[in-house]
Amino acid sequence: MSRNTTRNPTRNPEILKEDQEVIRLIFPNSYSITQEQLCPYELGQPCQMIKLQFEQLTESPSRITDQATLKQMQTIVHNLAVEKGWYQQPRQVPELLLLLHSEISEACEAYRKDDKENFKEELADLAIRLLDMCEYLGIELTKEIQKKHKFNLTRPFRHGNKKI
Repeated sequence: MSRNTTRNPTRNPEILKEDQEVIRLIFPNSYSITQEQLCPYELGQPCQMIKLQFEQLTESPSRITDQATLKQMQTIVHNLAVEKGWYQQPRQVPELLLLLHSEISEACEAYRKDDKENFKEELADLAIRLLDMCEYLGIELTKEIQKKHKFNLTRPFRHGNKKI
């Protein structure tokens, strides 16, 4: 596609730059769409309509909200991993498991250093890696957790006579 480089000469270059960034965020692969086609406002007026549309998009299912289900989170985090290039080639299960282990090790190290913020961040990384792996492997984690919890309800107190 050829890029349309026509500019509205009455537009403030700083606003044009800001609008182009918003357009790039909303339409990352649309080089033929110009700022003027989407937001033909006059000098000094930022592209509020585009910003509003972007804000609405960021509240869409591509973001994890407080109301997101575990399945939605699986899809969202995996799609982001794909978008960021982590799945250009098929990934092997041992590699994905070792990445989970690395997050556990990092959480343990943060705990040992009494770094509460980093500890919480590493636990979040662990959850993100688990959700990503489950989506990649086609495992619906919610259903598996429900099945396992149902089974755990039938187990005796401290089953297996384990010390820890």
